[in-house]
Amino acid sequence: MNVLLTTLNAKFIHKNLALRYLYQTAPKDINVSIKEYTIKDDINNIITNILSYSPDVVGFSTYIWNVDYIKDICKNIKEINPSVKIVLGGPEVSFEPEFFLDNFAIDAVSCGEGEFTIWEYVQNCNKINIDIPGIFTRASKPTIGYSIVDLNELEKYDNPYFLDFDEKDMKNRYLYVETSRGCPYRCSYCLSSVLGKVRLFSTDYIKRVLDQIFESDAKQIKFLDRTFNVDKNRALELARYIDEHAREDQVFQFEIMAEHLSDELIEYLSNRKELPRFRFEIGIQTTNVNALKEISRYQNFDKLSEVIQKLRKNNNCEMHVDLIAGLPLEDLDSFKNSFDEVFHLHAHELQLGFLKLLRGTLMKKNSLDYGMTYDEHAPYEIFETKWMSKQDIHEIHTACYALDILYNKPRLRKTIDTIINVYSISPFELFYKLGQDLYLNKYNQIDLIFKSVLNTLDNAYKISNVVGMLNEEYYQLFKQKTKRIIDFKIDDEYRNSLLNRLFDSGIASKNDLINYGVFAEGDNCMLFVLYNKLQSYPKLYRIYEDKIEEI
Repeated sequence: MNVLLTTLNAKFIHKNLALRYLYQTAPKDINVSIKEYTIKDDINNIITNILSYSPDVVGFSTYIWNVDYIKDICKNIKEINPSVKIVLGGPEVSFEPEFFLDNFAIDAVSCGEGEFTIWEYVQNCNKINIDIPGIFTRASKPTIGYSIVDLNELEKYDNPYFLDFDEKDMKNRYLYVETSRGCPYRCSYCLSSVLGKVRLFSTDYIKRVLDQIFESDAKQIKFLDRTFNVDKNRALELARYIDEHAREDQVFQFEIMAEHLSDELIEYLSNRKELPRFRFEIGIQTTNVNALKEISRYQNFDKLSEVIQKLRKNNNCEMHVDLIAGLPLEDLDSFKNSFDEVFHLHAHELQLGFLKLLRGTLMKKNSLDYGMTYDEHAPYEIFETKWMSKQDIHEIHTACYALDILYNKPRLRKTIDTIINVYSISPFELFYKLGQDLYLNKYNQIDLIFKSVLNTLDNAYKISNVVGMLNEEYYQLFKQKTKRIIDFKIDDEYRNSLLNRLFDSGIASKNDLINYGVFAEGDNCMLFVLYNKLQSYPKLYRIYEDKIEEI
């Protein structure tokens, strides 16, 4: 029997771990292949390629980003070859299987963890009545509706991280790893809240996997654990193990509960060497205590803030913090306050998401009570709530757009931080003002983005004394001359002083400056940036409007 395991990833750099687990647990008498596509691939080419495997069964790993594509693919496969059995698995289908059986051209839905149950289905897929945990068909509803795997049993199989066909692209794709399943939180908007208690892979098993990672070409390693530090001692042990054995070019990303980091782990992280890099994702979601209580999420923001400040001191861990717009009991003013409080933590990135009403969550079940309207197509993002109008949501989208392209990239981080600190402007209000023109026009050119910012700062705030800093950040984005965004004049005395310092110190030659456009266009901004970038000379200078000040 031929079985094809497949999915559509959001990007090529992503890999589907679920398919690789299924591949490793497949019975020896079944011929199994894995083929991954992306949502940008041509649908007709995908269908043709799937059928070229002559599959008896096709299994799709289904998520909110690919479910609509998979629906079309299944329909076409069944029209071309009705005998092919199609089974869907994954988080998108695991909580409303009847909906997919009624609306998709498929034969079965696998709910939950299917490493073993999927193969039981494959071996019995031509039978009318079956009772397999988590496997729904039109004729059969299982006694156990959601399948849970014994992780000790799964550890008996070869791990799924280093399959032969993955080796050639290992350095160019993310390596997703899990050391646990489940989540200690019970957030009503999240599918992980439905799955029950946290289960851990054994530490010895994880260390064996890590040893292979250290020897592999993998550079970006992302842990899928909903909370890496759910066991404080285990988290410290694994962090130390990674720190002591990983290569310097490897980056390890974890989701953590910052306020629950142990003192020992905080101390270790605060004093560890910088490489390999650790990147922490910290889900804050909101600082509104009533909203947190309503969604069954509990956090101590004061403690969380204290931990982040401690980790920031030595700057040897990257921190990404998350907010969700549209939660119950949070209106626009409350969200602005959450945004400003979290922004002032000065994490490396502030990720702003919008509430999605996922199938199977308590949030979706309560959506009418919350006055929520939402897109009925994936990813099911909300349009409005009882506390936020459509205009409020649009305002947050506008601020979010500016946040992403100006601050998270980062492009204008220093200028924005300076404006907020010097002028005591609300971060949310600043990003909203900056985003109004940017979100409307969706500029692709960097010079147009910066010109838009210049115009907004001048028109909305009458701010002109950060023009030099803004120019500095603009020019640092390029390695050669580019379009000017504003004319900049300095007198010949200052200009010649900088040139002489560059020449005398041997930092740059005349040819270097010609390459940067300094002489050809009289570009004083680029002259300054070149000087500042090289930083070999002990004194730095900054341009302010029409003069250069030594700092």
